[in-house]
Amino acid sequence: PVREYLHFLEIARGSLAEAEYYVEFRTAEGLLEAASTQRLSALASETTRLLNALMRSIADKHKSGDWQRRFEVREGGATYSAGGF
Repeated sequence: PVREYLHFLEIARGSLAEAEYYVEFRTAEGLLEAASTQRLSALASETTRLLNALMRSIADKHKSGDWQRRFEVREGGATYSAGGF
């Protein structure tokens, strides 16, 4: 199940890249204002960073055998946790 979950996250990362392309395309065509482009780009960068951190954390825990235990991802003041898959 871990591989399937990581695969799902890879698909999400690909969908994010596709969304970034459309933002660039619409901006180049004059269909999106610069302020909107900047905000969307910042959100995409942050989402990419979070996805990569989650994928890295899951892969590391799976390799170390900790996957069967509960895992946590901390971001800012928030903690996200789940049981093993």
